[in-house]
Amino acid sequence: MKGNIVETAEKTPLSVVNEFFDALLRNDIAAVRATLADDVVWHQPGDHPLAGSFRGADVALAAMAEFPGRSGGTFHVDHFDRMATNEMVAVTFHLTAQREGREPLDLHGVDLIRVVDGLIAEAWVFSNDVEAENAFWR
Repeated sequence: MKGNIVETAEKTPLSVVNEFFDALLRNDIAAVRATLADDVVWHQPGDHPLAGSFRGADVALAAMAEFPGRSGGTFHVDHFDRMATNEMVAVTFHLTAQREGREPLDLHGVDLIRVVDGLIAEAWVFSNDVEAENAFWR
């Protein structure tokens, strides 16, 4: 154990989350999939077609893939601070996207990610403006 971060022989929760986001930025879907537990649960906030709890790695990946497509490729996320304690990792982010006929999306949030046995087991996404997300993605 280093500080309050649990380390396995291979990976720390923080290193797993770093691998996940690095793979997303490269659009390396196989590498993203390799960081997810088969039974991962991904919780996306809101009341719109892309919101909900997505169970299973393939289902979660399919849901994540909808965001860039529905925004015409304008979906962009910058990740900032990454903090870890035991199996939990929190990541702050800034998200922007545009869609014709809608107000541009520009929000901040936090991803809270639980890593178990070197894989992402569950993730919760928090947004500072869920209503703006709802309007944008509907």
